[in-house]
Amino acid sequence: MFRASTRLPFDFGPPRIKPTLAGADYVPPKDERFFWYVFSGANLRAVAHDIFLDGNSYRASHHVDSVPLIGEASLGLATFFGPVRITYTYTYRTREYEQQHGPDRFGGISASFRL
Repeated sequence: MFRASTRLPFDFGPPRIKPTLAGADYVPPKDERFFWYVFSGANLRAVAHDIFLDGNSYRASHHVDSVPLIGEASLGLATFFGPVRITYTYTYRTREYEQQHGPDRFGGISASFRL
């Protein structure tokens, strides 16, 4: 994950959209006013067997021809307003099976705040 800002906050990065590893929703101390950062990241996953796409593993069943390597790229913006963080993430994921009409593209908005 790459992050850039004029004043990069001390946090654990933006929340992640599953199935990636979970991120922590840390919000900086109260004395901080407003700041922001942009971020981008990419990953590549190798999948040996996906039971939802490849079917049952011990007998013949319905299946599709899965793609063994899946790429994913994300970019977004995180803004901090005192104790509140609002994050927007846009994700592009390559096809997971051969018959899929195209790649997946989706966005997510996350809000977190400190009590």
